[in-house]
Amino acid sequence: MSEEQEEVDESFEIISEKEKLWKDYLVTCETNYINSEASMIQNKTLIELAKAEITKESKKNAR
Repeated sequence: MSEEQEEVDESFEIISEKEKLWKDYLVTCETNYINSEASMIQNKTLIELAKAEITKESKKNAR
């Protein structure tokens, strides 16, 4: 065997199926977390908008 054939590609990592599943699950959880944060920001903005509109309508009706 030549020296080239004996070299191992160290960038290729062998992982178990269970480890792959856990890594996939981690990505899913992180994605869900990011989406949840985005949804919370959207809802906070919509709550502030609704409160502002209620205040505006309340002042309009008080005249």
